[in-house]
Amino acid sequence: MVFDLLSLDEELRGPAEELAAECGARLGKGTKIYAEKADRLFVKKKRSAYTVGYSQKHEFFRGLCRAFAGQECDARSAYSHLTLMHDCSRNAVPTVETVKKMVRVLAASGYDRLQLYTEDTYRIDGWPKFGYMRGAYSAEELKEMDAYAQTFGIELVPCIQTLAHLGCIFRWGEFGPLNDCNDILLCGDEQVYKLIDDMFSQLERCFTTRVAHIGMDEAHMVGLGKYLDQHGYENRFDIINRHLARVLEIAKKHGFTCYMWGDMFFRLAFNGEYYRFDKDIPAEVAAAIPKDVNLIYWDYYQTDKAIYDGMIKSYKKLGNPISFAGGAWKWAGFSTANRFSLLASRLALDSCAEYGVDDVMVTSWGDNGAEASAFSVLPNIVYYGERRYGDAEGSTFRAVTGCDFEDFLALDLTEHVRADLPDIFKADISKIFLYSDPLLGMNDDLAAQAERDTMKQNLKTLRAAAKRVRSDYRYIFENAAALVEAVIGKYNIGNEIRTAYLGKDSEALADACKALKEAEKKVEAFHKTFTALWYRENKAEGMEVHDIRMGGLEARMRACRKRIEKYLDGKISSLPELETPRAEPRSGFNPNGIFINWEYISSACPF
Repeated sequence: MVFDLLSLDEELRGPAEELAAECGARLGKGTKIYAEKADRLFVKKKRSAYTVGYSQKHEFFRGLCRAFAGQECDARSAYSHLTLMHDCSRNAVPTVETVKKMVRVLAASGYDRLQLYTEDTYRIDGWPKFGYMRGAYSAEELKEMDAYAQTFGIELVPCIQTLAHLGCIFRWGEFGPLNDCNDILLCGDEQVYKLIDDMFSQLERCFTTRVAHIGMDEAHMVGLGKYLDQHGYENRFDIINRHLARVLEIAKKHGFTCYMWGDMFFRLAFNGEYYRFDKDIPAEVAAAIPKDVNLIYWDYYQTDKAIYDGMIKSYKKLGNPISFAGGAWKWAGFSTANRFSLLASRLALDSCAEYGVDDVMVTSWGDNGAEASAFSVLPNIVYYGERRYGDAEGSTFRAVTGCDFEDFLALDLTEHVRADLPDIFKADISKIFLYSDPLLGMNDDLAAQAERDTMKQNLKTLRAAAKRVRSDYRYIFENAAALVEAVIGKYNIGNEIRTAYLGKDSEALADACKALKEAEKKVEAFHKTFTALWYRENKAEGMEVHDIRMGGLEARMRACRKRIEKYLDGKISSLPELETPRAEPRSGFNPNGIFINWEYISSACPF
């Protein structure tokens, strides 16, 4: 079908043409599209025309996407706001063009906000080492992305850190005096508030919105480092509340209202635990929390609705406005956990609907180096939009992406190394096998429990999906297939080598050595597809981390092979690594046992 956008006013027509290209719609003389201001979102077809009704600008583009797909609808938004928060701080800083693509996808999906999570990955005047060599966004880049988002009715909201998660700045001497301990700012220090003031000055110059997310999560050691040395022990609720009050004062000076993560109030009340709703936070603590900040209940893990219910009730007792943030799992490794994300999100959003939480966010983190594509979690991103407007799960996925919903769910298969693993499996097994050492055998017990045939079938499924998906998403599937192929070649090589060595079977050991050489090629091929993925989506900075990791892996595999060859040639008399007794094998894969940090997988020695 060909669509005619000429009846649209200039403000809508330009972004509508870009959305047409994103959704794969053809433009020309054909089915007319009309826009109509209304009190809800609707798409109605009459003869050879579609009328798109919308109450807010962003709704027009979701409606337009539906019209392109030939789908009528009539719905009211269940949420006051729907936000995607994308991590720009774990090495991967998306290019401006990648963010623009995100904006188009979000517009088609029904979002009105995009948050860019930037710890130190934005420039601040007067602080040249803030975000230094991290690919930090310039003021011009922030302004460009902000303006582009506005054309689609999407509010670009800065998401910064004003307490913890600022470890990258403390490697530079000028920030040393601002450090309490670990990655935490020194509360009460006037230079800290000068830095935060300068943060907000930059946000004020670069963003149209006057809403900001100030972070403040996971500051587990606040007040226990330099602060303790300077002031002695103080109630840590008091420290955080005083600090929060100062930050909110600074934000207000620059015209901003704020959101923050709410976990620290629970952690301090319950000895570090977060998901506690069997007890109330003490009334005097709740009363002391500044009320002019929105507290975000974040939770990506639960498969029991009662936990979401209980936590929402506990948050509401604090007396602040509250929001909910779920997770689109892509932060445990190179793989996604879309099916688990969907399960957890369904339950969480059911609780939000039941208890009147209408400000909803989905987070897309990139822990341990941002190893997965920003767009690998599209099933979850689209799902939140479907929940906003009461659509069936997956019913608008093809309209938004031009791809099949089940094909994208196939990305989870990189973790399914055994036929009996549940669909919601979310551990990063492929990463464990990729980085396992051929001689040390730290994870060979897990490798022995995996199935080559299952992985081969998964590889076949991913290759088939890669052929079907739209060309601008094909690279994600090619990378996933290359990962599985590398894992197939490498995962059990340690067991084969050790069995042959201990059995003094030189022929079998030589065969295992040849297999190791072939596995090197597969790892190199994966490194190549990952590199292509990275530079397609992200700025250059941060890729050096993966080059060092994967390049080190490739070098280590060659070194192991050469040691085996020396042993077979009689140049060395033994391979002591293979003689070390192995620990008792684990009983099986733990779907909750996430080994995020690559160094824990690679070696028992410190990095």
